[in-house]
Amino acid sequence: MSYEAWRISFQDSEQAAKAAFEEAQRYKRMFNMSIDSIVELTEAAGIRKEDQTMGGTVQALAAIEKLKKRRDKWKARALEAEQGNRGEPSPSTTLALRDVLQQSVGMEKAALFIEQKANSYNEEHGYTDPSTGHREYPGDGEEYYNELMELAEELRLQANGGSQ
Repeated sequence: MSYEAWRISFQDSEQAAKAAFEEAQRYKRMFNMSIDSIVELTEAAGIRKEDQTMGGTVQALAAIEKLKKRRDKWKARALEAEQGNRGEPSPSTTLALRDVLQQSVGMEKAALFIEQKANSYNEEHGYTDPSTGHREYPGDGEEYYNELMELAEELRLQANGGSQ
């Protein structure tokens, strides 16, 4: 929407200023919600709040990569133990497989949590433009929503042993 179209929708400058102030407050709330979501995600990925910097999302992705490496290490150990013991799996193999399964379940839960955050954001801030039928968000909301959905999808792929 252009400034002229926006300005015409108001009766006087006080009404326009009030609307602009309310919009600024809404953006501030959205920004704070985004920051809180990033903090929650990075804490869920094992990064303490005190250790977070401006690159919280990058740290979350790095933590996910670290978890992938740990999972792959456990899978390799389980396979190696299994090859050495063609009969019943050893207790260490059983434990390793259990740990891999638990990690996969944890990653799936994290993906569901992130997806719920994205859906909640979509419900609260998204709207469908009646003229185009396209889902729209204020500010960088579409990018935020898409990043959350991509992160959830990446976690699901990793939980299932897939790669990018």
